[in-house]
Amino acid sequence: MSLPRMGLPAWMRTILARRRLQNPASALVQDEADPRDAVRSTGSSALPASLAARIERVVAGLRDGTVSRADLDASVSGLAALPPSSVAVAGAAVAALLLPPAGRWSSPGVLRDHRRADLARLGAVSDLDRLFLFHPDGYVREAALRAWEGPARTGFEIAAIAYRLNDWVPPVRSAAQDCAARVFPEAEAGRAVEALLFLLQRMPEWQRWQGLQAEPPDNGGVLGDLMARPDVCARLAEHLRLARTGPTARLLQRAARWPGLDPALPDLARRAFLPSVRACALRFLIEERATWPEGTRREWVDKTYGLARRVRVIGERRLVRTSDLETLIAMGAGDRSGLVRRVAADGLAVHRAALGERMNALVERLADDTSPSVRWRAAFIQKERAAR
Repeated sequence: MSLPRMGLPAWMRTILARRRLQNPASALVQDEADPRDAVRSTGSSALPASLAARIERVVAGLRDGTVSRADLDASVSGLAALPPSSVAVAGAAVAALLLPPAGRWSSPGVLRDHRRADLARLGAVSDLDRLFLFHPDGYVREAALRAWEGPARTGFEIAAIAYRLNDWVPPVRSAAQDCAARVFPEAEAGRAVEALLFLLQRMPEWQRWQGLQAEPPDNGGVLGDLMARPDVCARLAEHLRLARTGPTARLLQRAARWPGLDPALPDLARRAFLPSVRACALRFLIEERATWPEGTRREWVDKTYGLARRVRVIGERRLVRTSDLETLIAMGAGDRSGLVRRVAADGLAVHRAALGERMNALVERLADDTSPSVRWRAAFIQKERAAR
């Protein structure tokens, strides 16, 4: 049912019309159309049309006992080939296709029968766990995670298992942790990095990530096990060094909560293509600590009036500097990017007492820098020394 247009200002009508054009699936749902049609209409935003058709044939075959092995294998392979970043929308699309036929949700007994049938199919048909990982029934999702055998073959499968660590059903989260403990150590390093590039960005947004009292205290330890693998850290460091676009410095910050990338920081500060990555790595080394955003917390301004605000929470971990401080600052001061030179100037200002007169020539050079922010920091040091 469409929203009434009477009484809405023009700017609101424009936004609503634009959102309908950008998200045809929501328009179909508002018009009370079949959600399976919405899945197909979204195209690349959810599932490719050919893959959705194959999965629908598999579901129909499961219902009447005539499932095609070729269709099931093609559906599992097609899902596994999707990028890890599509795990949420693809999972929702698969869940919509796995819904029972319309009109069968009215009776709780029918729901139980449908669940028992799918659990029986899960034990009888191999590789069905890859599909039922997105089942709308939490009991079936848990059973699919318990039944998972073999390594995760692609980054999408790694991301799909990790995504269940934030499932709204606690037993599913517990099963996901057990599954990850079995599967992730056998994952190929390149595939693990593909998943980490997505998971490291989404992890702070997962409110159920920390678990409940009856669960392990930190499901993030599952990713910590991946970041403890030297081959995964080497591949991730190579990606951070060679990347030419994207939020790469943010990824470095997220990954810095674990010490796996510490040996690669000097190389990233020197050779990374993106200035933001070089600046981030150099700051970690100069400050001898890694920092990363952990989300926000609520802070009261005035409880009497119920006034509160959201405050950013920054995590911190100490690290051991492997290079000389003067060498790091001199390297940063000679960088071609003003962003990196500003980090070097910050380090020079913070450690000016320890460095003393040894960095006078560097201060003089930074005082004539092309970047105003770098010149300001050098001028601060010069004024302080002149006032002595």
